[in-house]
Order: sequence, then C-alpha cells, then structure tokens
Amino acid sequence: MICDVADELNADLIVMGCRGVGLIEDIQAESVTTRVINLSPCPVLIIP
Repeated sequence: MICDVADELNADLIVMGCRGVGLIEDIQAESVTTRVINLSPCPVLIIP
C-alpha cells in the first residue's frame, strides 16, 4: 500500500522508521520496512 501511494503521488522519497534492531535482522523477518525498500518506486530513507 505504501509503495502504491508513493507511485500514485509520484513521490520523490519515502521516509519511514524501523524498530531499531537493524535492517539485517529485518530482512530475515520480512518486515514492512524491507518490503518497502525492495518494492519502492523511489528512494527510501530509514530512520532508526
């Protein structure tokens, strides 16, 4: 849903937070943050 909205709005950047455990652990858990990074139509800024 996040990536769809970013695409509809022609967003230049998505800014989102993560749980703070690190993206390596998030990749294993298939988190929302990881999915957005992989599917986003624009750059993603992750705030720990």
